[in-house]
Amino acid sequence: MPTTTLMSSSEVARVLGCTPRTVSRLVAADVLTPAAKGPGLRGAFLFNAGDIARLKRERDDRSKRREVAS
Repeated sequence: MPTTTLMSSSEVARVLGCTPRTVSRLVAADVLTPAAKGPGLRGAFLFNAGDIARLKRERDDRSKRREVAS
């Protein structure tokens, strides 16, 4: 059975090259969906590592297309 690797907002921010606040904004904008949320109002988000890798590839691809178009 495959295991799912979960990442914190800080880890996601490091991978995407942004701040944890930006990660929260991506969640609020429905660009990024947490796999789990800790208890309470301020519970930490946890994200599936595969989802983050896919988002990073998409963002990198868009960035490369913009560079080529310039």
